[in-house]
Amino acid sequence: MRVNIYGDELTERVESEVRTPKDTAVPYTGIQFFTGRHYNHSLGDDDSSAIVFWFHNEFERGQLLVAFKKAIDLLEKSATQS
Repeated sequence: MRVNIYGDELTERVESEVRTPKDTAVPYTGIQFFTGRHYNHSLGDDDSSAIVFWFHNEFERGQLLVAFKKAIDLLEKSATQS
């Protein structure tokens, strides 16, 4: 699956949350990158658009960390090439 997000769609709002899916005792942590404006449908119900990366153990957390660090390296290199 490919999801295209353009730089002008991202905001500086990045948050972490923990949820435990139904029928499981396994908590997942999500790193959320928000797009567009902040939108609360009602008190406590945030309907803002976001891209969320979920992990539930140290191995998956490590995989995300490696990928995010690589993305930062590529972003830094692209600035010197422009």
